[in-house]
Amino acid sequence: MTETHLEEKISRLTDHVMYLTDKIDIVETRLAYLEKNRGIEPSPDHPAMAPLYHGQDMPPDELWSSFGKSSFLPRVATVCFILVFALVLRTLADSGLINHQAGSFIGIGYASLLIAAGWLLISQKNRLAPVFPVCGALLMYVIVIETHTRFEPVTSLTAYAILFLTMLTIVRIGLRFQVVTFLGVGLIGASVSAMIIDFPRPAFYQLAVFLFATNIIAFMIAEKTRSRWIQITLFILTLLFWFIWMIKLHFPLSKGLPLPPGVSLSWFIPLTLIASSSIMAYSIYKSFHKGHKLEIFEIILPTVNIIWSYAACWAVLVPWLGHDRWLGIAGVVGAIVHYGVAGGIFKFSKEGGPGICSFTFAGSSLLIMAAPAATGNILIALPFWGAVALGLTLASQACEVGGIRLTSYLMQILACSLGVAYGVFSPGTSAPYASILVAAFLAVISGIQYFWSRKHPLTCSSGLFTKFDPADRSAHFLLIVSLINGFFMLQLGAYLILATQTDNLNNALIGAQSLFINTGAIFLLSLGLMQKHKEILYTAIALALIGAFKVFGYDLFNAHGIPLVISVFSFGAVAAVGSVVLGRWPQTENS
Repeated sequence: MTETHLEEKISRLTDHVMYLTDKIDIVETRLAYLEKNRGIEPSPDHPAMAPLYHGQDMPPDELWSSFGKSSFLPRVATVCFILVFALVLRTLADSGLINHQAGSFIGIGYASLLIAAGWLLISQKNRLAPVFPVCGALLMYVIVIETHTRFEPVTSLTAYAILFLTMLTIVRIGLRFQVVTFLGVGLIGASVSAMIIDFPRPAFYQLAVFLFATNIIAFMIAEKTRSRWIQITLFILTLLFWFIWMIKLHFPLSKGLPLPPGVSLSWFIPLTLIASSSIMAYSIYKSFHKGHKLEIFEIILPTVNIIWSYAACWAVLVPWLGHDRWLGIAGVVGAIVHYGVAGGIFKFSKEGGPGICSFTFAGSSLLIMAAPAATGNILIALPFWGAVALGLTLASQACEVGGIRLTSYLMQILACSLGVAYGVFSPGTSAPYASILVAAFLAVISGIQYFWSRKHPLTCSSGLFTKFDPADRSAHFLLIVSLINGFFMLQLGAYLILATQTDNLNNALIGAQSLFINTGAIFLLSLGLMQKHKEILYTAIALALIGAFKVFGYDLFNAHGIPLVISVFSFGAVAAVGSVVLGRWPQTENS
């Protein structure tokens, strides 16, 4: 009996030891998990044991326990309870137990109470507090929209006022407690709600003022609260509204139809100018004081501002007044103002850089849009753009801003492209002599700009230009533009001469075109060899290849007689000169 009793005790003791061992393993596992989450390295004397549950961060029991102790489920429950009262109130109003107007005012009061309660609870650091102001604001927006749309006990102006006061309160809470979500709910929610009211026929000028005010608030708080996404979203919403307003005015005016009620034509231009001027003032302030810290949105903002405001004014003023001359003149003046701002930033601000480039590009964009309307003739605008582009290149050397130089290149490219698009460089144009002079001017000035840029490389060490094009390879486009303009000049001249000398003008022009292309290739081959300039040599080779395709791929099948002979002979001359140049090129590299 004694031996049996002793064996039973040993068995119990063994079970207890195994149970305690398992408990110690569990405790060590949990300690290792806590040390891992808190960034605490295990002690060398007591290394952490491997977790018992491989493939997951914590045991299932702890996972569910942690999930239950978080704020997620209590906040979901709070949202449900908040909605219950709102749904009960809606049910009472729909059943007729209370009239709709009284129900609306009770709902507005309930939403206001939720916002106030949220403010109080947040100050007390209650974990459920964020639910109340968000739900209160969203309920307020829904109640105001539905009340105005279905029952109309409040006017549009009253609805906008309630939305604006709600927005101010939510934004104040967000700023007070540094909660960006509240700012988004307040600003974006109120703006979207205001746009929904009376859609698609809102009180346009009232809504414009509302959106303008919300944008001012968003621009003021964006940097302090790191809520740039709110600023960008609101700006896009405002542009969308202005586009709708512009369309509502443009089509009736352009077709001579009566304007729809509420479109507020007399308010459109003043509010557009006020909004555009305010955005410009904001950009000037940022460029003067925080130029080197400008974000991408702030860099492109002046250009976007110019494009949308000029396009909006053009879409309304042109069909309204019947011409765009004064709008074009105002646009040219605005471009000069933007150039002046860029110069002022360079002279008086140490934060220059991106701000200078931003306003230069915006001014150039406005000049491109406005110059044809101001001059009344694209042939006057083209050399004007070319001269300004050359001036910008010279200015880029003075202030060491690569973006200005890139802007000047784009202006030359656009001048050539628009000349082709407008057809002023095509044979048979209505003003051939003026077109020849303009093409010659652009060819010369873009060539001068190319060689000047190559002799005066930029030495700036920062900016997008330095990152993406440190060798200034984009200046090569100036040489190409110069060649294209020169080709059109010669083609127009040949057209005027051949039109009086032959009956088969098209056949003669085919040969003349090939002659001009191949002559240009010979000129560049010789120039590249003399100046030991690889870029010019490569351009000459590319031009020679174009000439080869033109001669053997087109002229042989479409030309005949002397023009075909001239075409083939000119390419033969290119091949001969190219052989000499490429044969001597290694000697020039070694010398």
